[in-house]
Amino acid sequence: MLTLSFLISTERTHLLIHLLRINWGPEDWKGSNGETAEVPLFVMSNDWVQFLRDTSPPEGLVAVTGSTPEKTRQRMQYLSDIYKVALAYQEMKQGGTGTYVAFYIPILHEY
Repeated sequence: MLTLSFLISTERTHLLIHLLRINWGPEDWKGSNGETAEVPLFVMSNDWVQFLRDTSPPEGLVAVTGSTPEKTRQRMQYLSDIYKVALAYQEMKQGGTGTYVAFYIPILHEY
């Protein structure tokens, strides 16, 4: 079982769900950007997760100013975990039998 520490935060969970659900095909891209719009390679190849990794690599968080090394390491781990889950979801949606991901989302109670 994959342990995902980022799932404790509601905001991060919502971000994860949003990222997982983005799965545009060429028709979606053209519908949103116009029929004559050039479809990017990541849309043509159905590799949304690689696009996320290319545009927002975990290592890029090192450049965030005003952060401690521990916070930076933690954020890099969160982002890496999000990409792992997103890749497994992408593979599943494309009919693959790739990585199986099971994760636990704790129920947080407010008192």
